[in-house]
Amino acid sequence: MQRIDPLQRAVQMMLARFGGDAELIVESPAAYDPKTSKAVKNETRYPIRVAVFDYIKKSDGATVMTNTLIQSGDKQIIIKADPEVPEPQAKLHSVLFKGKRYNLVAVKDYDTSGETPIVYEAYGRA
Repeated sequence: MQRIDPLQRAVQMMLARFGGDAELIVESPAAYDPKTSKAVKNETRYPIRVAVFDYIKKSDGATVMTNTLIQSGDKQIIIKADPEVPEPQAKLHSVLFKGKRYNLVAVKDYDTSGETPIVYEAYGRA
C-alpha cells in the first residue's frame, strides 16, 4: 500500500471542499499575419483544478498592503499540479475561473518529494 504524503492529502481535501474547475491559459508570442497585417496571439487552454481565496487584510482601512506585491482585489489561487499541464508561470500565464480571468503575478511550487510539485500557490490579479 502506497503512503500518501500529508501535504498531498491536505491539498486533495482542500480542493475537494473548496475547489472548482478552471482553465490555465498559455499565450504564445504574437505572430504576424500578412493577410490581415496584424499581430495575432494564440491561446492554449488546459483544464485544471483550483481553489480561489481572498487575501485577508491585516490592517483596517488599507486598500494596498505596503511593501508587498499584494493589492486590493488580488486573489490567492491554489492550483493542483498535473503532469499533463505546463507549469504555471508568473506574468506569462493566466487562470480562468468562474468567468473571471486572473493574470498570475507570482507563483510558488510546493514539492515535498524533491521530484514533482504537488501544488502551486499563485496570486492573481483580475
